[in-house]
Amino acid sequence: ELQSVLLNGDWSKFNLETVHLLMSLFDQDSSGTITFPEFENLWHYITEWRTCFAKFDDDQSGTIRPSQFKRALKAFGYGLDDELVTLTIHRFDRGRVHTHPSHHRISIDNFIQACVTIKGVSDAFQHLRPDAEGTVRVTYPQLIRLAMHDSSLYSRRH
Repeated sequence: ELQSVLLNGDWSKFNLETVHLLMSLFDQDSSGTITFPEFENLWHYITEWRTCFAKFDDDQSGTIRPSQFKRALKAFGYGLDDELVTLTIHRFDRGRVHTHPSHHRISIDNFIQACVTIKGVSDAFQHLRPDAEGTVRVTYPQLIRLAMHDSSLYSRRH
């Protein structure tokens, strides 16, 4: 039901994975549904993301290219190199077939999911207390938890 009211700039519905992520962030009692106040908070959150997205979608295409995504991440304090930016864009460029990585783009729903995922993984990494070189020791169970992207890793702010 929520998916039917969440639309990208091209009027396509948000992908289901992003809808589930948003539900996990705003369904305070884990009931699988959201109350009207929870929906209002979710709508405000998405409005903030739309404003942010528009700031970096400087060609107003309704999608974000790798160079635009890299600028957005840098503005959020995440200095991912070109390889990681390309990998992330490729991961979240759903349903599109491109032969060259520079043609990959992400829509607002996938932009939200990519940014929230990066924040969650970054927060989890910081929780593991990296040393001065930015290195952590990770046990196998910790690695599995990171790979599973448990929604408890994510916070509400970008």
